[in-house]
Amino acid sequence: MGLKTFGFKVILFCIGVFLVSFPAGTCSQSLSLTTNLTSEERITEIDNLQRSNPEGTVSLFKDIIENDTDSRVKKRAILALGQVTRQDRAIDVRSFLKQITSGEEGALLQSEALATLHLLYNKFPEEKKGALEIELLGDLIKGSTVTLIVTISSKINVEMVSAGLIKLPYGLRLLSGPRKWTGSLQENEERVLEYQVSLEETGNYIIPFYLKLDFGNRVDYELTKKRIVLEVNETMGRIITPSDPEYPQKVKRTVTIKRQK
Repeated sequence: MGLKTFGFKVILFCIGVFLVSFPAGTCSQSLSLTTNLTSEERITEIDNLQRSNPEGTVSLFKDIIENDTDSRVKKRAILALGQVTRQDRAIDVRSFLKQITSGEEGALLQSEALATLHLLYNKFPEEKKGALEIELLGDLIKGSTVTLIVTISSKINVEMVSAGLIKLPYGLRLLSGPRKWTGSLQENEERVLEYQVSLEETGNYIIPFYLKLDFGNRVDYELTKKRIVLEVNETMGRIITPSDPEYPQKVKRTVTIKRQK
């Protein structure tokens, strides 16, 4: 039996180890034998294992990422790891990938780990820890001033928090209120941000706000965005809510301008 063939056999043996629940570490001890395959052959085997998607591939791919000497093989294993991870392993795999993004791995592997992390967060979103609510006080009449009350909170203690106004459309003018607030939130603490807004013109306006909870590194954060949609008229306007049949996905602002005679 040639060395390359033997290396391939070891990969299959490792998968069998996980499928029959042999003691942990058996495959890790044998993994070095797969280096008898060329880098291109190891990448091909990773592709084959990803398609077959047996239970043991998550642990095997993690071993390859930690022990292989070729960054191209590691990169392919990171991508495959994201594809085969199921919900019951998502937390463990995300923790593993975060170590890569903040460790001493090269920029190429950190970038691949970051992309795979985003994939897993989209596939298996975590329960929201932050909340953002918007309330309006005042009449939506051209020429008047209204108050937007933005209440932010968190279910857990967070030391690095930012929140604020993303953009105020033309036709409205900000009189007071923080474009960006930074600070911390304690568990279940509520903080209120107030915005005084002058309604300069009639029209429909989207006013978006955001809340960002930063848990300590560039990938471990939670971003919440919410908007309020206003209809400003010459007489009485209204808030257009998501449940309103007229609530559009994208609101086109219309402004009435009276020309001087």
